Amino acid sequence: MTEIEMLFERLSELPAIPKVVQNLIASMEDEEADIAGLALVVSHEPTLSARVLRLANSSYYGAQKKIGSIQEAVTRIGLNALRSLVITSGLTQAFKDVPGIALNEFWRHALLSAGFARSLARAAHLDVEYAYTAALMHRIGALLLHLAFPEPADALASSLVGASAAERCTAERKALGVDHCSAGAELARQWNFPLAIRNGLAAYAYPTSPQASPFAAIVALASQAAGATLAGSDPETILDELPEEVLDKVVLDKETVLGVLEDGPELLRDASSFL
Repeated sequence: MTEIEMLFERLSELPAIPKVVQNLIASMEDEEADIAGLALVVSHEPTLSARVLRLANSSYYGAQKKIGSIQEAVTRIGLNALRSLVITSGLTQAFKDVPGIALNEFWRHALLSAGFARSLARAAHLDVEYAYTAALMHRIGALLLHLAFPEPADALASSLVGASAAERCTAERKALGVDHCSAGAELARQWNFPLAIRNGLAAYAYPTSPQASPFAAIVALASQAAGATLAGSDPETILDELPEEVLDKVVLDKETVLGVLEDGPELLRDASSFL
């Protein structure tokens, strides 16, 4: 049995996501998917549709007139955005309580990373939905580690404050036998997310490696930018600290990236409105 198999063996119950969310995940690689039909299914899920409508009416989508139905949400924000919204709702609700993790802070960083990733991917001419979802999920493996190894994972996290993603992965493998990148990628595989998203989770800690896709590079940049924004750094400082070789991998110039970083305060407000 591999280390990753042993991790999932320790998890007596995997976090559950609603069937409609699973269907929307499956539709990400289906160009002929009936998203409007899936949206109709969402509208028949009272708890999920209520949360999606709250998000669709948030400042994130510049809501001026209140949306009252899932069908209106599709018209205003588009099918892909609705899919991202439903998946976001499903993921943030899947983990109710994780030892050693302040979930509001965790998801605030994840949502801010996703917002940055969306803008960076658009500038780099990459699939915006894939980039957003990969960034949203990029640390989800850490939740699994804390669920499987509550005390050692908590002690390890305390010792890794300020560590890079690569340093964190190395320490996790040494202490727990598996790191959050591989754990998150495996969960994404079990939930049937597209390969490009799984690569973003698996390789974001090593964005310049040959195995890392452009999505992994976008996630790495977005995560670093989100962390620095939450710590109060200004856009120019954040830009100076972003690795040039990672920017080069996705062919993004500094002026473009600075424009994205300057939207940080607004993206942070939007992320907070999701929680």
